[in-house]
Amino acid sequence: MVKKMREESIEYLRNRCWELCHEDVSVPEEIDKWAEKEGFGNEEEGYLVQCNGQYGYLYNEEYWHDEQTDTLAKDFAIEHQLKSGEVLQRLYEIGNQLSSKVEESILVIVGEKTGVMEAHELCIFFPFGVDNPTYKETLNLFMQVGKTVA
Repeated sequence: MVKKMREESIEYLRNRCWELCHEDVSVPEEIDKWAEKEGFGNEEEGYLVQCNGQYGYLYNEEYWHDEQTDTLAKDFAIEHQLKSGEVLQRLYEIGNQLSSKVEESILVIVGEKTGVMEAHELCIFFPFGVDNPTYKETLNLFMQVGKTVA
């Protein structure tokens, strides 16, 4: 099941450059060690977060659309002339297929105009304890599912 971004409680702890998001943030040492060990801080494609009270890594892909051209721009997708609602529908299709194939603890989240310049987002939350092979396998599934839906 895919969750909606605004329905989830997400606190950003480290940004894509792996800097603390604000000076009041405190990251437990074991969380930082896990993220470092699994290589999440090297990815620059996500954030260290607390999602619904649980620490983890939030992988993030943004899908830009323009109200004039309505183009979905992603590496794995051919350019489409899609309206904003159609882009969201595709993201939910990708998210639903992905969430049915991954571990139950991994959460797929879609954000409507929640990204930079109101981009739509598809996020995958990997809770504390997920290892790098599971992460890579999930991203490979994401790319495969994205190609079939796009």
